[in-house]
Amino acid sequence: MPGREGSQSNAGSTPLELHVENAFHPHCPDYVSLLCLRNDEPLNEGTVVSSIRTALELLSPGMLRVLQEERFTTAPPPSFRGGGPGPAHAVLRDDPDDPDVKVDFHATTANDDEAKVALEALRGAFLDGARTPLLRPGEMAVVHNRIAIHGRTAYQPKYDGYDRWLHRTFIHLDHRRTRAHPAGNGNVLF
Repeated sequence: MPGREGSQSNAGSTPLELHVENAFHPHCPDYVSLLCLRNDEPLNEGTVVSSIRTALELLSPGMLRVLQEERFTTAPPPSFRGGGPGPAHAVLRDDPDDPDVKVDFHATTANDDEAKVALEALRGAFLDGARTPLLRPGEMAVVHNRIAIHGRTAYQPKYDGYDRWLHRTFIHLDHRRTRAHPAGNGNVLF
């Protein structure tokens, strides 16, 4: 969108920082699908993806220990009108040998110096193991939002109505676990 090219959002065209979708929320989606409706021409814009399973191999036991402790906070994006960061959380959760990841490298903040070093090491490990598939119109990427992160490479918008457009859909395997959050149990499809 004109004037928002540098934003860390779907309106921008600069690199979108690696993240899991809705890292600020207690119930992140299990999967995120990205359907390519349009891509830039020539085709050079990519969706960056990386897995915690690859990144783990690149981190020391000390870094992993720090990342598994509640020493990080994540702020919601402005589009959620959620205000400040939520409670402290671990970036790597559950099974230490095959953890879930909860991070948005634009919105997650380390709460102390040791945590900051560990967070930067994790970002570097994700980048070292990253892949950048180039989606064509009609192609879809489905990202496992508990073990994989994604972002975007930069591209040059033309503002001609044919710029890059990926349609994003959140997928929850068990919607019932979120029932306590929306007022009146929210909108549910049967």
